Amino acid sequence: MIDRVRVLTSALRDLSNVSVATFSGLLETYCRDNDIDVIIRGIRNKMDLRHEVPMAHMNRHLSGIDSLFLPTSAETGFISSTALTRRA
Repeated sequence: MIDRVRVLTSALRDLSNVSVATFSGLLETYCRDNDIDVIIRGIRNKMDLRHEVPMAHMNRHLSGIDSLFLPTSAETGFISSTALTRRA
């Protein structure tokens, strides 16, 4: 997890309105506790979408938080954060 935080913090350092945080527990709870209204989720393929849509429905049902799905480009769709972390 620490490697991912380091990589994301470095990649997003020029965006003053973006922060990187870690938490334990449910994403819905974290969003509610931090006044977050929208979750942005990257989608690489149909398998990701099948996994993410039910979670989006549950987050919406539990707290009214919307999910925005951002599809990846064809050139980077095969990359996973797990693979990147292992190489870092």
